[in-house]
Amino acid sequence: MKHDHTFAEPQQLAPVYFSPPKAWWFHTSDFFIFYYILSAIIGFIVIVVLLASLSGGSARSSGQTQAPAVISSQEPPPADNGVGVQALSEASSETEPAESASSDQTALLKSAQEQPTYALRVEAFRQLKDNPVLSPEQRNEVSRALTEAETALQTWEKNMALAKRYLEQEYYSSAIKALAPFLEKGPVLGPLLKEAEELYSKAHTKKIDYFLLKGQLTQAKKALKEAQSANLPDTVTQEYADKIKNLELAGR
Repeated sequence: MKHDHTFAEPQQLAPVYFSPPKAWWFHTSDFFIFYYILSAIIGFIVIVVLLASLSGGSARSSGQTQAPAVISSQEPPPADNGVGVQALSEASSETEPAESASSDQTALLKSAQEQPTYALRVEAFRQLKDNPVLSPEQRNEVSRALTEAETALQTWEKNMALAKRYLEQEYYSSAIKALAPFLEKGPVLGPLLKEAEELYSKAHTKKIDYFLLKGQLTQAKKALKEAQSANLPDTVTQEYADKIKNLELAGR
């Protein structure tokens, strides 16, 4: 039996495999490792620069926030949620009325203290005693001033009553002595001063009349001089001077 051996035709290799080797270039696969290393270095540098810039910016911002804290160390910083600012504004808004109220209180007290008479001071202090505008300390001050004014007024009213009683009992010298302090005290007595002036003049004339009725011309002359030194009206003193002169002439 005859065997036929059929062999394939010999094949020729591609010409590329017989090309001489070429030099390296950046797009070759052998240089990829260097790309990776260079990219890592550049990325590391970028990260370091970013971190440095961020740390510097935060340091500057922290310095800026601390500066106002030092400048305004005497005042509490406002809260972040705005409550502190609102509280400060409310406090400042409440301070102005308080100052205004304080000035009003001082004006009220001064007005009461400067009333021209004891009677008016008593009335003014009584109105202020329960005034809600005043502070507790000022109310205490008003109470003390009211007590002093009432005491002074009551004292002068008692002295006036005593002088009137002396006149009724014909103790004219005692009445004159009791009424003289009223004239020295002056306008602060108010209506009491006018009443005292009238009674003072009346006490002097009553004293002169008393000695004239008793026929005691010497004592009547002394009472007349006393009335003249007390600055009684000239019309009054001159009238009594004429009476005394006529009595003296009649007695001769």
